[in-house]
Amino acid sequence: MTDREKIEILFKEYEILRDEIVQRISNRFSFLTYAGAVATYAIFGVQTRTTLQTVVLIVAAVALLIIWYRFGLLIARCSHRIAELETEINGIAGAELLKWENQQHKRGLFHRFHW
Repeated sequence: MTDREKIEILFKEYEILRDEIVQRISNRFSFLTYAGAVATYAIFGVQTRTTLQTVVLIVAAVALLIIWYRFGLLIARCSHRIAELETEINGIAGAELLKWENQQHKRGLFHRFHW
């Protein structure tokens, strides 16, 4: 297998992971919106609800926030793999062609916190 073919294969994985990150970021915002709406309704909603209904709504909001957090961890994993791919592609190419994720890992608090 030639270096060019290796780079093409690695770059395809790179593109797929980037697309996955974009989709998960979008999903994260949706979950945060849903959690906020459910929590707001649980706290300030109709006063005819029972205590059990309020607890169920708060538990639902917490569950949505847990999913939101989990998506953040999955985004960080994808980002970590993209940084590895950048290093591999740059090594095969013999030049620093890709560097965004590696630079973000060096200076980003999010990556330090999750890795």
